[in-house]
Amino acid sequence: MARYVPPHKRNAPVASAASLDDTRTSSITTTTHTGIPSDRKTPSDLDFFHAHLYSRSPLLRSLHTSKAEFEKDPNVERMFVSNRAHSAAITIKPATVTDTPPAAVTNLPSSHFANQFKGAMEEVDMHSGGKLRGGVKRFLDLGCAPGGFSKWVLEQNEMANGMGVTLPPEMDGLPMILEGVLEDDTRYGCIYRDVTDRPAEIRYVHPSKSTIHINNADDDTPQCDLVIAGSIYRDHQTANPDRSGPPPIRARARQLLSFSQILAALRNLQSGGTLVIVSNMKPHLHNLEIVCFLKDHFDTLIPVKPKQVHTIRSSYYLVAMGFDYDKAVRNNTFSRLEDIMARIAAAEDEKGVEGVLLLDGTENEIVTRWGDYVMEFYHPLWESQIHAIDRKLAGLRSKNNQERRNFRNNNNNANSGYNSNSGGGHGGGQHQQKPCWAFQEGRCHDGDSCRFSHDRSTAAAPPQPQRTNDWRGSR
Repeated sequence: MARYVPPHKRNAPVASAASLDDTRTSSITTTTHTGIPSDRKTPSDLDFFHAHLYSRSPLLRSLHTSKAEFEKDPNVERMFVSNRAHSAAITIKPATVTDTPPAAVTNLPSSHFANQFKGAMEEVDMHSGGKLRGGVKRFLDLGCAPGGFSKWVLEQNEMANGMGVTLPPEMDGLPMILEGVLEDDTRYGCIYRDVTDRPAEIRYVHPSKSTIHINNADDDTPQCDLVIAGSIYRDHQTANPDRSGPPPIRARARQLLSFSQILAALRNLQSGGTLVIVSNMKPHLHNLEIVCFLKDHFDTLIPVKPKQVHTIRSSYYLVAMGFDYDKAVRNNTFSRLEDIMARIAAAEDEKGVEGVLLLDGTENEIVTRWGDYVMEFYHPLWESQIHAIDRKLAGLRSKNNQERRNFRNNNNNANSGYNSNSGGGHGGGQHQQKPCWAFQEGRCHDGDSCRFSHDRSTAAAPPQPQRTNDWRGSR
């Protein structure tokens, strides 16, 4: 059987391939932003594109350092354990979920997530110049639960109709909050479905139709001027509030979700349409490929790092405007994406597909064509994440230090209480609250709010002033 050779390896010059292999497997000397050689070494486990960016970006190297410090701090793991427990507490799953959700679900999750995502959508719209407000007619929301994005689009576009697709709660997805405009079934419909299940067959269907489903539509004409691809990978281990340490890798599942969303989105997006996709700023090869691939099919890409959600995480919103549908057809893009997903599905779960999937050319050709663009695209995201990590870490350490001070103060206060059996010292009797001498003399006006004891039975004689040899106190 012939061995599969990725496109970027075909006909690659031997010398170039060898030099790039050295970059991946050994440390290299990098240059600073001034062009002066540096002793800093590139980690040997980076893929060729990541290593290229790391060796040329002081900002990316600083981000690596900040992340390493963040991950090693014990306060951080305590924070994540607490966050997982909080998320589990506010996520309530309905008892039963049908293929089409009921008109009203009584057992709903908290609106916490929905409100967060509505705020994020405001920021996405602001950074895209108001592109999402007022002009949207039909939209598809992939990974729509709990409904914050869909609700915002409907509220900001009075003539808009939408369709949502989201993971069933029994598969660890979030249920929808069907309230407000989302309850209007003439404007919005939702199905519970795994987006990775036959994504090429997902089609926008007007909500006024009696049945919303996934089908092989006879008319392949895309219907949407906006597609939101917000599905985030979830599994029982990742969402388990009792889990400690990093979640399982699941590279194949994550890759499959990313490319499934892109395929479903582009199949439904009209020429000139806008795609908003949740992406990841870690400069791993497949994240970089997605940026380059979308840039090749859209006029403009805008990275948005909201201030309300994902601040310290690597997630961000990629806004792609001006889709060239005709180019996608000419380049056979949809079939290529289906072939890629077939390769991913056949890969090992923990590793996924480790080579190039979308881009053509040798490794040298890829970094020469895309390196500068990707560096410029990611720069504000990396900068934002560094600041967020530094602020969060400083806050966690400050909070921990304050809690320790409070604990010590409480212990000191308890140990220094008045002891009637030892004349107020630290002797063997039970510690009691110090008596209020003003109360004993009838001069205390604090009542119950007084921090000293008003119990006459525990009172000893108040301290008396002592005479001294000082002439000012001897007369």
